[in-house]
Amino acid sequence: MARATLQMVGKLLGSLFPEDKSAPCYTYVLHGPPGVGKSSLAFKLAKKALEECSERGAVNALWIDLRGTGSLLEAARMVLQQVHRNSGAPPYEESEDVHKLLQQVEELLGKDPWLKGSLLILDNTEDLQRQTGSNESLKRLLECLAADHTRVVVTTRTKYQPSKGQLLSVKALEEEFRKK
Repeated sequence: MARATLQMVGKLLGSLFPEDKSAPCYTYVLHGPPGVGKSSLAFKLAKKALEECSERGAVNALWIDLRGTGSLLEAARMVLQQVHRNSGAPPYEESEDVHKLLQQVEELLGKDPWLKGSLLILDNTEDLQRQTGSNESLKRLLECLAADHTRVVVTTRTKYQPSKGQLLSVKALEEEFRKK
């Protein structure tokens, strides 16, 4: 792993899962042009979180690829399926109501001890943003996921500043670490 990438992973990991009792940042949006390495960086972050942070408590990493997602309802279904698959919960209720689906996700993340404090990677969210014509769907999804100490890392080609979280330009970060 390149030194700049290691430094970026370390910075993100330290902010998402601080060793001291300082408040973590629960949401990061990795933004950049195609092929710059956003997904690769998120993958390395998830791997490192599993390796290093599991000693300090249960840390699980769930990868959710939202490529091709055209609505908040589709995205909520995909997230619920993945979160449910990794929980010990009984079958979830299928629904056409996006709010009901998001509520089920929130309940699973908040009640299942195995999922509490998990790291969720939402990869390729630009399709959701483009298809819905705004960032409102992504905003609602992130508000739901950031509940109950869940850490969320988003990769996107479309710039988005989360209301509670950090926007990091992957290209800018690489340049910043090269200067040091």
